[in-house]
Amino acid sequence: MLILVGVFIAASCDRLPLIETSPKTIALAGGDVGIAAPAGYCIDTGNTSDYGVKGGFALVSSCRSLLGVAATPAIITISIGPKVPVTQVSTDAFADALGNPIVLASEESGAVSLLHIASGGSQTLPGGDERYWRAIRVVSGRLVSMALYAPAGAEEAQASGNAILKSLASGLYEPGPAV
Repeated sequence: MLILVGVFIAASCDRLPLIETSPKTIALAGGDVGIAAPAGYCIDTGNTSDYGVKGGFALVSSCRSLLGVAATPAIITISIGPKVPVTQVSTDAFADALGNPIVLASEESGAVSLLHIASGGSQTLPGGDERYWRAIRVVSGRLVSMALYAPAGAEEAQASGNAILKSLASGLYEPGPAV
């Protein structure tokens, strides 16, 4: 029994560095935009880039999946663009910018515009559901676009994806000056 406990502890120690490299928050776009991952999700720093004044990109995934544990929740991409002269983008303008895809649902919630897109999700996520969620928000004068993709038939590709993306969008923040 003691040997099994030792093996389990040794196997767990191999994953400890991954926990430290998978934060829940990060600042990108030269520090203009802070991202706070929703509950159960972490930022995949290996697939995240800060382009300074040009913007940034982040990949957010299940903390469990980043540890190598089987998990089926959504993956989320976040793209931060340059400064824009608007404070909010309407769902109609957002859909127009995406080429007017078939929209299953749309919502404007505070400063966030959300779209539930009918098809194309499996092109980004192999084995993914055709349906996926998109959201857009302006933070620190920058356009921040988010997309949530989930496995085929997963609840995240349906109603719960809306709540996850809203949580992420509300977790975007202006980091402020370093102290």
